[in-house]
Amino acid sequence: MPQQNYLDELTPGFTPLLAIKEASRCLLCHDAPCSQACPAQTDPGKFIRSIYFRNFKGAAETIRENNALGAVCARVCPTEKLCQRGCTRSGIDKPIDIARLQRFITDFEQQTAMQIYQPGSKTRGKVAIIGAGPAGLQASVTLTHLGYDVTIYEKQPQPGGWLRHGIPAFRLPQSVLDQEIARIVEMGVNIKCNYAVGGSLSLAQLKAEYRAVLMTVGMSCGSDLPLFEQASHVEIAVDFLQRARQADGDISVPRSALIIGGGDVAMDVASTLKILGCPSVTCVAREELAEFPASEKEFTSTQALGVSIIDGFTPVAVSGNKGTFHHVRHSGELTLEAENII
Repeated sequence: MPQQNYLDELTPGFTPLLAIKEASRCLLCHDAPCSQACPAQTDPGKFIRSIYFRNFKGAAETIRENNALGAVCARVCPTEKLCQRGCTRSGIDKPIDIARLQRFITDFEQQTAMQIYQPGSKTRGKVAIIGAGPAGLQASVTLTHLGYDVTIYEKQPQPGGWLRHGIPAFRLPQSVLDQEIARIVEMGVNIKCNYAVGGSLSLAQLKAEYRAVLMTVGMSCGSDLPLFEQASHVEIAVDFLQRARQADGDISVPRSALIIGGGDVAMDVASTLKILGCPSVTCVAREELAEFPASEKEFTSTQALGVSIIDGFTPVAVSGNKGTFHHVRHSGELTLEAENII
């Protein structure tokens, strides 16, 4: 098996033939449970039908109707917990791979320079948005469609928030995010980076200049736990992911790593370490496998990279390079040692 590169996308996309073949599995449900289950109000049932009939532009228009970050969502959304969980096809064999179909269409949109969004009229006044993460970017498109002149203020040198600074490049390539943001800018949204509200810019100034101010700030900082006060070589998960992403994966890795947690962030950390060459990576989570918070596709890809996953153990002590865990339902103790603990 060839070595996975940090900057290369982990999951391959569909070819046109494979996309049409996958779309042909759709049962064309009248009530489309998949569409009802989408929190972004995208209509998978509709765009899958368009793919089946080879109307790729129509599929792209459906995706972009409610989702300015359709290419991003196709890669990072936990679809197996949402639209794919509602897929009626599950009762026959397996659900439609909605995420990869959406990725195929948004990739096709980019490859063919398709123009879905049009510039806004900017006739209803000016609106400022604080924060150029996913919420701020989507809000800017919605407001532009409604006729507002939108400016986003972002404290970082580049827009994108956690999409740019935290999600590993092998799950979300920077080029995909850059293309999404370029479409938004082409609509007429003005994005001003290196502006920290409360620093170089005050909220009072924004209120005076704009008809409305929308705050869409994220939570980019991790929180420490008292459990780690006696530990050495401990790093907060989000700090590690940001460090790896900012360096394009060019960071030193330990000989062994212990990750505490079983969510998507833990899986991203574990996968990143393995891809960057850490020989021994172990995840310990308090949830048992049937209740794992991580999405199935992240869990599966992490396992495929060779990460050891131990379920049903909760941390009770971390000292030096050792972590001690108790089983959540049975009497049992587990002690693990690693060069780094995350």
